[in-house]
Amino acid sequence: MRRFQGGVIGGSGLNDYHNELLGGVSGFEMFGCCAPEGMRAIYTTWTNVIGKYPLSGLGPAGVYVNLSFNRESPWGQVVSFFPEKGRLTVKANLADTFFLRPPSWALPQEVSTFRNSQTVPVEWSGAYLKFEGVKKGEEITIAYPLIGFRHTVSGLWSKAKKLSMTFDWLGNMVVSANPSARIFPLFSGKPRQLPPPPV
Repeated sequence: MRRFQGGVIGGSGLNDYHNELLGGVSGFEMFGCCAPEGMRAIYTTWTNVIGKYPLSGLGPAGVYVNLSFNRESPWGQVVSFFPEKGRLTVKANLADTFFLRPPSWALPQEVSTFRNSQTVPVEWSGAYLKFEGVKKGEEITIAYPLIGFRHTVSGLWSKAKKLSMTFDWLGNMVVSANPSARIFPLFSGKPRQLPPPPV
């Protein structure tokens, strides 16, 4: 199983305990569609982290940072501090107007904006924070508190009608599940160290 760690797998329940409740029918299996479609989703996400767009439904023309994932691009270097901190920094590779999108769950009144580590007034443009007149090499940052909550679900399993499962969330990431998985924990609250890729 370690060789599959970090891969896209099919037929997985929420964790191995959930798989057991399903009678093992949705255990860790490798189907034909999940791996390629998972890779397509990863590529689509990576492609759309940052882009330079003309005037559109999103707003004025400029460089848009849509997602909190690290990415080098011709327009800028995107650095995400998630899941440790609610922060996104972009180092501009060109002069333009930049638009950074915080997660939809971030409370708008608690979002802060910075240019070269100096606080600047927050200016919204739809769901994005607008930075006008950004120069090449300048760093722009948005910061927001991470929201945490506990989510309990029950009555979902025909083979265990009285079972409840509790998930702790931090931002949009599940950091723990209770009861926890016995063999393959999917939610551990910390990044997994992946093995070297196969040769």
